[in-house]
Amino acid sequence: MQDPSESAQRKLAAIMFTDIKGFSKKMAEDETRAFELLKMHDAIMRVLVAKFGGTVIKSLGDSFMVDFASAVNAVKCAVEAQKRFWNFNRDKDEFERVEIRIGIHLGDVLVREDDMIGDGVNVASRVEAITEPNRVCITQEVYMQIRNKFPIQVFEIGPMHLKNIPEPVQVYEIIIESIPELSTPSESAIQFSKQHGIEVSSAQAAAREAEEAKEANRVEEARKRSEREQAEAEESRRKKIESHYARAEELVRQGKPEEAERELAEIYKLEPALQEAKNQRRQEEEAREKLAQEQIAKARELMKAKQLNAAEAAINEIFRISPLHVGAQQMLQQIEDERYRIDEEERLEKIGKELHVPTEDERKIEELLEKARQELEMEQFTEAIFTLRELFLIDPNHFAARRLEENIRQAEQAKQELLRLQAFQEDEIRRREELDRLRARLAAHREQAVHVEEIEARKINYKLIGQVAGGILLAILLLVVAPRVFRMIVPKTASIALIQFQATPSDSLGRMMKDAIPMLLIDDLRQSGQL
Repeated sequence: MQDPSESAQRKLAAIMFTDIKGFSKKMAEDETRAFELLKMHDAIMRVLVAKFGGTVIKSLGDSFMVDFASAVNAVKCAVEAQKRFWNFNRDKDEFERVEIRIGIHLGDVLVREDDMIGDGVNVASRVEAITEPNRVCITQEVYMQIRNKFPIQVFEIGPMHLKNIPEPVQVYEIIIESIPELSTPSESAIQFSKQHGIEVSSAQAAAREAEEAKEANRVEEARKRSEREQAEAEESRRKKIESHYARAEELVRQGKPEEAERELAEIYKLEPALQEAKNQRRQEEEAREKLAQEQIAKARELMKAKQLNAAEAAINEIFRISPLHVGAQQMLQQIEDERYRIDEEERLEKIGKELHVPTEDERKIEELLEKARQELEMEQFTEAIFTLRELFLIDPNHFAARRLEENIRQAEQAKQELLRLQAFQEDEIRRREELDRLRARLAAHREQAVHVEEIEARKINYKLIGQVAGGILLAILLLVVAPRVFRMIVPKTASIALIQFQATPSDSLGRMMKDAIPMLLIDDLRQSGQL
């Protein structure tokens, strides 16, 4: 059988294990809120791990296993993480708090593909398991590497017999003086220290590890299930929206505005209050950014006044509302650089070194370093990297330049993530504009349809008016003109002409009768309506 070591590579590594206190309980109470907290926790941890040069080997549920090439960087990452979460937890209720325990060990490990195994990994895991929430515990191997590298306070717990570890492990708990609750040892650390060579019960250790493993597996399964359900729901919603868009377009082309309007209503049901929510998020982001810029300006003034602790406190206020703020990250790094510079000056003064006149190379390095910092502030990442490369030609191992190079890379990654989010928002805006254009086309089509209906109605009215007028005219003709024409064609009266008698009587009476008789006849005949 092949030895596993034959396909693996050995190396010395600083291994860090982390775990969230009572996360499965929170998940049982409210899974949605719990996953929001987990996302925030994962984001903060990944940013800090990248900042201090670590690599996440495993992320199972609410637990992290991280590999560091430097024990100093591992401890700095752990302390910074506890500070961040302590600031985040202030004024939060029990559910909203994120309390993590961290264990670190420096030892020999086997690296195989994307995993690490060995006693070094086991010791780090066991140390994390006995650590109190909000605390960091390290082994003696780690402490020996960091004790002279930067100022740090520890509480010596003493040797402990850990499960499946043959030799006792000397354990220390880190004291974080800037946090009141963490400026003194934890109660469990004090209890352990009173019993030299204390042995952690195998049964207790096994039970605790089994419970942590179950919790991590439950969280991981729930996370995968939630992500799968969200992805399926989002895909289904997206397909439905596209289908409604296509049908609405087709209905507009077919001239069916009412049906197209119903399709648009279905789209609004699938994307409720999208614009309102987007505006609200933008306002909240603007408010957070305004507060962040005020705190950054305040921190910058305090840093100029050499009040570095107060400046760091101002930056921590930003992390409470925006844990991944790029400007705050950069400002915090500047504070750390200034603190390091002051510590170096004090150290040189303490050991009696006199400041020497800087050489030409040193002056050039300072100029390039300052130029790179300015380019970083202006987000000219590529130019800053090239400036540092010019500096590395003079001093390839310049500490401050290496740290600044890492800061530039992190800022560039954060900028790319911001651009990705902005592109996503622009895509949402384009979808909204497309929807508005579709509605405008629909409204225009409906308006055109209404106009056509009005024209048709007017034509019908004009036709009706013409018909009525023709009827009236025809009635007039029938009542007035037709009788006259008819009478002209078929007269209803007779005409009688009376002429005088031709004979002329000789006597006077006869002559008088000759003239009177026609006149009398005319008067009588005139009384008849038919004559």
